[in-house]
Amino acid sequence: MIYSPDQIINKLRTWDFKGIGLHPEGSNYVFLARLEPKIETGEKIYAIYKPIKGERPLVDFKYGSLHNREKASWLISRVLGWPNLPPVIVRDGPHGLGSVQLYIQSNHNMNYFTERDARLSEFIKIAMFDVLTNNADRKGGSCLFETNTSKIWAIDQGLTFNFDTNIRTVMFEFIGVEYPEDLIGDICNLVKKIQTENDFSNKIRKCLEQNEIDGLITRVKSMSLEGKFPLLNPSVNVPWPLL
Repeated sequence: MIYSPDQIINKLRTWDFKGIGLHPEGSNYVFLARLEPKIETGEKIYAIYKPIKGERPLVDFKYGSLHNREKASWLISRVLGWPNLPPVIVRDGPHGLGSVQLYIQSNHNMNYFTERDARLSEFIKIAMFDVLTNNADRKGGSCLFETNTSKIWAIDQGLTFNFDTNIRTVMFEFIGVEYPEDLIGDICNLVKKIQTENDFSNKIRKCLEQNEIDGLITRVKSMSLEGKFPLLNPSVNVPWPLL
């Protein structure tokens, strides 16, 4: 069954945890969960659950903040209309409060490195979003390719929006490439919505600290003025591991 993003958000928020297992590849505690409605209907969805208690303390990110950064990224992607981020909410779970994001069934033989030459024009939205959000963890494996459709989804948005941290990405192919004009227009409109009192801006302010919101606005102004992707240093701006 195909659900709309709003339907998925409602199910992630209200359905019960009926099964949970530890995902073996996460640096933090990451769980694959099965969610089902309170009244049995035969329906179910799968989600990635990242509880605050499972966060590994980091030098450059405030402990207990990663779930809100995941949510802020999703909220912003909805306003922009790009890139494709799986719906995510913050709620209580078997191991306490954390982010709960729709699980994307994907082809594990495909990643950024295997697909970049053929689909570079599609990756530009993810790369630009990473500059916007100051993503410090864009690995080759954090681009998922949905089974059957090969639709590209960007995941792992927890290490974002930090005012002082450098962007870290494997997408060096975009260095010096001009930003698409329509996407520049989108991020400029985003700033207007953040600076206006509305439901979206209120939600963003609950997720991020003021200096992080200020940093986001400053990056938009810089991106608009410079018009192209920044220069990156392979000794500073690369995540580890690469995949």
